[in-house]
Amino acid sequence: MTLDVAKDLWKFSYISTIFLVPAFIAARAPPSPIPESGPHKEDLDGLEIHCTPALIPSRTTHSRMFPEKHSFVYSYLLVGIPIGPSDRPRRYGSLISVDTDLLPVGQNRRGWFHVQGVDYLERGGQNRTLKAKLSQYLRSQGVDDESWHHAFLVTAPKFFGYQFNPVSFWYIYSEQNQLQHMVLEVNNTFDERRMYLLKADNESTEKSDSKVTKFSEQWAKDFHVSPFNSRKGSYALTARDPFCGDAKVPHIDNNIVLRSSEGHAKLVARVFTDKAPTDPRTATTFESLCFISKWWWVGFVTFPRIVREAYKLYFRRKLDVFFRPEVLPTSVGRKPTAEETALETFFRRYLSELAKQSPLRVSYTPTPGMGSPEIFTSSKMPTSACEDIEIRVLTPAFYSRFVHYSHSSEAFDRECIFTAEKNRTVWISRPELLPDLPLGKLEKATGAKGEPGKSLLGWTLVKRLRCPPAAPSYPDKNEATGIYSCDPEDIRVQKFSPLDEFVHERCSDASVYRRCLLKLFLAQRYAAGFTEILDLFDFALRLGLAYLSFDLVRSSRGASNPRDLLYIASFVFIVNLLHFWGIAKELSYRY
Repeated sequence: MTLDVAKDLWKFSYISTIFLVPAFIAARAPPSPIPESGPHKEDLDGLEIHCTPALIPSRTTHSRMFPEKHSFVYSYLLVGIPIGPSDRPRRYGSLISVDTDLLPVGQNRRGWFHVQGVDYLERGGQNRTLKAKLSQYLRSQGVDDESWHHAFLVTAPKFFGYQFNPVSFWYIYSEQNQLQHMVLEVNNTFDERRMYLLKADNESTEKSDSKVTKFSEQWAKDFHVSPFNSRKGSYALTARDPFCGDAKVPHIDNNIVLRSSEGHAKLVARVFTDKAPTDPRTATTFESLCFISKWWWVGFVTFPRIVREAYKLYFRRKLDVFFRPEVLPTSVGRKPTAEETALETFFRRYLSELAKQSPLRVSYTPTPGMGSPEIFTSSKMPTSACEDIEIRVLTPAFYSRFVHYSHSSEAFDRECIFTAEKNRTVWISRPELLPDLPLGKLEKATGAKGEPGKSLLGWTLVKRLRCPPAAPSYPDKNEATGIYSCDPEDIRVQKFSPLDEFVHERCSDASVYRRCLLKLFLAQRYAAGFTEILDLFDFALRLGLAYLSFDLVRSSRGASNPRDLLYIASFVFIVNLLHFWGIAKELSYRY
C-alpha cells in the first residue's frame, strides 16, 4: 500500500511539473534590454568567435586502483559559456543567464541555469564579470590580455540559487581559435579552491588526421581534495578541445589520472558528453520543458553522491583518512566567517601601527576576498633604508586563531614559523625580521586609556575566557627524534594581548572586537569551536524565554491575589527575562 501511494505521489508531481513549468518558462523569458548572442556565433561586440553556449548532459566516472578498487558512474550536467571580447551580462533564451546580477533591478532576471563571475577564480570582486575575473587571474600568472582572444567555460551551473561545483574547465583560445591554455579550477568540500594554469605546447597538443585536438599536461598535486588521498602525488590531464575539427556544438571529454608519489596510477576520473548538447538560444518552450524536467535534480544530488561514496570507502573498503591540511600559498582558502571578517580589519590596523614603530616596510596580503593587499611603511626611517618583510595570510582561520594567543610573537611562531607546513595559516617571507616589529608592546598613544579590564565587564570576560585555539590537524613532529610534540599547559598568568591593548587604546569600535572574541572563546570552550552552536543555543534560549513569558501572562488571569507586591515583582521579572538576557549580552559587548 505504501509503495502504491509513493507511485501515485510521483505521478502527481510529474504531471504537475508538465503543466506548471511551461508557465514559469514563459514568465522567465528575457526582457528586451538584455542582449543575447545570436545563432550565428557572434559575440556581443560583433566579433566572430567559434564557441557557442550549450547545456551539456554528461557522465562522470571514477575508478580507484589501490589500495582498494572502487568505481562509480553518475550523470552530470554541465553548461558551456563563451567568453568573448565583450564584457557584458547576457541571457541565452530562458535557460542560461550569465552575470545578470550586475544589471539594474528589473533587468536582472536569471535564467533557469545561472553562472556568475563572483563564484569563480579569485575570491572577491563582487562586481566583476567572468571576462574580468579571467583576465585578472591570467595577468597574475603572467599571461597578458593581448596573448589570448576568447575563452570557453565548462562548469556546473546554479539552479534556483544552488550550486555544487567540484571542478570547472576554462579553455583559452587565440584569435585563430587555437587552444593555448587551460585553467582547471578545483573546489573541495571545505570551500577551498585551487586553480591550475596549464599551457599547451607542441608536445602536449596532438592533432590527428580527423582534426581531433587533445590537450595533455602533468603537474604536481598540492591541494587537498579527498580525505582518502594525501596531498602528495601528481595529476595528468588529457582533454579534448570542445570545438575541435568542424564541431558545431561542444563535445567534452576530459580524463584526469591521479598518480601516487611513487608514480603509480591511483585514481582515474573522467567527465564526458553523454547526449547531444542543447543550444539555449534556439530551444523551444517544449524543448526547454523537457530538458528541465530531466536534469533539474542533478546538481542537488552531487554532494549526497559524494557522501555516499565516502561512506563506502570508509566503512566498506576501510581506507585510511587524511585530515585536511591548511592550504598552501598557491591555493585559495575558504570564505571567512562574520567574526573573521571583522577581526581582519583590527589586525590590519594593528599591523599598520607595528610597521610605523619599526624599521621595516611590511607588505600585507590578506586571504583572497578579504580586502586588497597593502604596504605599511615605517615612520622611524626613510623608505629607502627600510628592509622588506611580507606577511601573507593563507586562510581566514588565521584571524580567529591569532586572537586566542596572549602574545603576538607566540601567535606567529605557532601559526607559521615553528609548525608543520600542513598547519600553517600565514606565510612570512623573512621571519628572522619579526623581532624588529614591536610585538611585545606598542608605544603608548598620546592620551591613551588605561589598561583594559580594570572595571570593564567585557574586557574582564575576554581575559578570563581566553583559551588556546583548537589543536592543529597534524601534530608537529620532531624530525630528529620522531616524537610528536604536545603543547604543555601554560602556567603563565593570563594577560591582555598586545592586540587587545591596541584595540582598547586606539579603536572606537572596540565593542565589535570584544563581541567577536567572546563568541570565539565561548565556542572554543563549550561548543567544540563552532560558533553556530552558540547561535543555536541563543535562539533556543530566547524562544524558551518568550514562551515562558507568554505562558505566565496567560496563566496569570486567574491569579487569586494579583495585588501582592512580591507576586507583581516576580511577574514583571519573569515576563521581561527575554529583555534582561538581551541587555546582559549588550553590556558585555559594550562595556
